[in-house]
Amino acid sequence: MAFFRFIYKSLILLRALIRHRYLFSENQSQKTKELCGLLYDLGPFYVKLGQILSTRPDLIGEDLAHILSDLQDRLPAFSGEVARAIIERELKQPLADIFPVFQKEAIAAASVAQVHLAEDAAGHKFAIKVLRPEIEKRFAEDVRFLRILSKIGLFIKPAFKRFKPLETLDLVQDMIRVETNLLMEASALSEFGENFKDGSLYKIPAVHWDLTSQRVLTIDYVEGISIDEVDELRARGIDTADVLKRLSVGFFRQIFEFGFFHADLHPGNILIGSKGEIYLIDFGIMGRIDSKTLAFLADVLIGFLTRDYAKVAKAHFKSQIVSPLYSEDLFMQAIRSIGETVHQRSLKEISIAKLLAQLFQITKEFQMEVQPELLLLQKTLLILEATSRKLDPKANIWADASGEIKKSLMQHSKLKNRAKRHLQEIGDFITVLPQLADKVTTTLQRFEDENQMLIHQKKSRPFLKYAGLSAFSLASGYFLALYFST
Repeated sequence: MAFFRFIYKSLILLRALIRHRYLFSENQSQKTKELCGLLYDLGPFYVKLGQILSTRPDLIGEDLAHILSDLQDRLPAFSGEVARAIIERELKQPLADIFPVFQKEAIAAASVAQVHLAEDAAGHKFAIKVLRPEIEKRFAEDVRFLRILSKIGLFIKPAFKRFKPLETLDLVQDMIRVETNLLMEASALSEFGENFKDGSLYKIPAVHWDLTSQRVLTIDYVEGISIDEVDELRARGIDTADVLKRLSVGFFRQIFEFGFFHADLHPGNILIGSKGEIYLIDFGIMGRIDSKTLAFLADVLIGFLTRDYAKVAKAHFKSQIVSPLYSEDLFMQAIRSIGETVHQRSLKEISIAKLLAQLFQITKEFQMEVQPELLLLQKTLLILEATSRKLDPKANIWADASGEIKKSLMQHSKLKNRAKRHLQEIGDFITVLPQLADKVTTTLQRFEDENQMLIHQKKSRPFLKYAGLSAFSLASGYFLALYFST
C-alpha cells in the first residue's frame, strides 16, 4: 500500500511539473509565477512548505527564498457544513447554542485552516479559526513522501546533501506541528496581547479560551482594512504617517523589549480600524530572540552604524558563530566590505533587513550557520520595510522609531526586570553597574549571601565571564537606543 501511495504521489508531482514546465525559465517573474502555481496545485502542505522555506535562505539560497516570499498562503475554502461539524465536535455542544449566527462561507482560507464569522445572542462578533479536516494526516503523508524522495535523491547524487533535505524536512515538520495545534497560536496571541495591553500601539483581539481547542480557535472579530490599501486609508481621513510610526515603534518593542515578535507581518495580517487603530491578526508564525542573541544583534548593529567593524567581528567570534580557525582580521575585512557601502547613504536610505541579508551571506562564506530566529527576523523586517514604503516611499522604520526605541528600552519594566536578573547572577559586578537596575536594593539583599558564597568558592571564571557578557548585553541595548535617538 505504501509503495502504491508513493507512486501515486510521484505521478501527481510529475503532472504538476509538466503543467508548470516554464518553472525553469530564465525570466524571474515567470519563474516566480510558475513556482507559486506549482505549490498551489500540489496542495496545502506544499504551500506551507514554501512559506516556511522562504524564511530560510541559508538552506535554499537567497534567490529561491526571494521567489517564495511572493507566495500567498491562500487556498480554496472547505465546506462550511464541515467546519460547523468540526466546531460542534470540538466544543461538545450545538453551534446554535453558542452562536445563533454562523456564516457558512469562510472569510479567509489558508493551507492549515480557515476562518468563519459568528455572532452570539448579544450581537458580539467572533472570528472562528478551524483546522482543515485531517490536515495532520495529509501533512504527515506528504512529509513521508518527500523524505523518501530525498533519500532516493541523496543515493543517486550525494552532492544533493549540501541542500540538507532531511534536516529541512525535520524543521518543516516541527513548525507544522505547532501550526496545526491552535492552542499554541492561542497561547502566542494571548502573550502578545499581554505585551501590548495598553492598546496605544496595537490592538490585539482577545482569545476566548472556553471556545478554543486544538482544532478550533475563537477570538474577537476585528473590522478593518488592509494596511496596503493606502488610497482607502487616506480617503477615510486616517493619518498614515502616524500609523507608520506606531507600526515601527511597536515592532521594535517586540524585539528589544519582549524578545517575542510577530513573524508574518504581510499586509493581510495588519488591519487598520476606523480611528487608525492597528490590529494584528494570525499568530501562527512567531519568533523569539533570547537575551544572548539580542546582545549579539545589538553589538552587530552598533558596530555597523558606528563603523566599528572590529566590534562586529568580535561579536561573531565571542558568540562562537565563527570558528576560531578563521582569522578575525580577515572576517573584519569582509564585514567592512558591507559596512562601507551602507555609510555612503543617509540613515533614511538604509535597509536594516538588506544589511542583515548581506551579513548572513558573508557568514555563509565563512561556513557559519546563522540562527533561524535571526533569519526569521530578517525576513520579517524585509516585509515590514516593503509595507511601510507603500504608506510612504521614503519611509525607514528604523530611523522613524529611533527615539521611541530609546524610551522603550530605558523605561519599560520588563527590561528593568531583566537587568535585575542579570545583576543578581554576577555578585561582584553589581557595584560596577548599579545604574542599570534601579530600585533593586531589597532583592539584592535577599541574594547577597548566595552570590558572596559563589565568589568565595571561586565558582569558575567562565561563570563570571558569562555574567559580564550578560551585563554588557543590557548595556548594548541602551547604547543602541541612544545611538539611534541622535
